[in-house]
Amino acid sequence: MSYEINDVKTGINHAKGMNYHVHDIRAEMKKLEEEGEIKIGRIIGPYKEEEVMYGIKKKIPLDMHYQHKSCGQCANLPGVPRSNFYYRDKLGIKYYNDMQQTSCTAWNYHASGLGNLVQLASVAARNWHRAYEEGYNFTIHCVTSFGNYLEMRHLLVSNKELRDAVKKVLASLGRELVIPEEIVHDSEIAYALRDKIFEAADPKRIEGIKRLRAVEHYGCHFFKQVSDDIIGGKRPIVVGGLASHLGVQMEEYSKWFMCCGFGFRHILVNREFTRSAQNIKLKAIKEEVDPDMILVNCTGCGTTFDKTQWIQKAVGEDYHYPVIFYSQLAALALGAHPFKEAGLDFHVTPVEPLLDKMGIAYN
Repeated sequence: MSYEINDVKTGINHAKGMNYHVHDIRAEMKKLEEEGEIKIGRIIGPYKEEEVMYGIKKKIPLDMHYQHKSCGQCANLPGVPRSNFYYRDKLGIKYYNDMQQTSCTAWNYHASGLGNLVQLASVAARNWHRAYEEGYNFTIHCVTSFGNYLEMRHLLVSNKELRDAVKKVLASLGRELVIPEEIVHDSEIAYALRDKIFEAADPKRIEGIKRLRAVEHYGCHFFKQVSDDIIGGKRPIVVGGLASHLGVQMEEYSKWFMCCGFGFRHILVNREFTRSAQNIKLKAIKEEVDPDMILVNCTGCGTTFDKTQWIQKAVGEDYHYPVIFYSQLAALALGAHPFKEAGLDFHVTPVEPLLDKMGIAYN
């Protein structure tokens, strides 16, 4: 007898030890659809299967992307969603930037605890239905929205009482309960498209990228909430996998699993906690690697790393690591202007030394 575990380095599953019951929510969704309880928003157009955990394959749509944007990215780091659009434009991928999308409201839930399940699940289902009625695959920019929607999908599938309450809310809006076949984060899409991004990249930009050393960090809400539906599982591979495919030398460090310290509530009412946690991570990165940049896929983590490095001078530390999102790296590889299109001028930690090393002009 055996069970599947996730390899730390590669994300490949290996059979060891005792028997383990594999839970795949897609089978339960299919049964509910057959019973008339839900509709499934199936993948539209081409897709690529990537392994998550326990040998389960996740379908990553390669086209027709509904863009569920991030409130934090759009407000604080607008170059990130712009880069998401940019790499799609360059690859000829069709996407829908919906003006009727709402926030997932998980910010309120995690920061205050005032949210409730019916409200959270109804908002999720309402946004899912927007993608369904427009004929696009539901894809997400924000890891908190991503983690929240994965949880809401599990709860709606497993809890009839919640399902009925949400159906009542949706009916008042003239909508029905349509649950996406796959909940997909944009960094998973960029990873699945890594070959196409490399093939379409500017050769001079790739030469510059090959000069770089980096570490990666993943948002807690990306891989610690519903780990069994993430490419790579408990050790995600999408950010470093894309970067290394483009030529970046990826390095390991001991504190990769540790939270950035943002913590939603902490950043609001206990910033000393955030800054202390941040210093532990940054110190490990500096002493063990001293890279050219930190690569991220999370809005809160990216904001925290970028905008709190300077305050560590209060404890005698001097950090200077540009914080780059996977989509900004992809956009730069494809020829984006670092400020006008990738939006790196919105970052607090100076990016100019990184661009100089890459040979990218920015004046």
